[in-house]
Amino acid sequence: NPRSVERVKGTPGFGIFLTQSGQYSDLIMRKDTGPGANPDFVLAMKYMFDRAQMKKTIALDYAVLGNDQ
Repeated sequence: NPRSVERVKGTPGFGIFLTQSGQYSDLIMRKDTGPGANPDFVLAMKYMFDRAQMKKTIALDYAVLGNDQ
């Protein structure tokens, strides 16, 4: 948990190892029906998220921004 990093760093005899993991957050939508079938809607949803802000506030900068799939 990123919120525990400072507490662990401040505890003598303990440290933090940084590794990449498969943990990710995503937005799933059907693209064959409903609003997901509209390419403009899909693009708007992609732009709706401020990824840098999410990285900073949710992961406390312990994250790597990925590409869309």
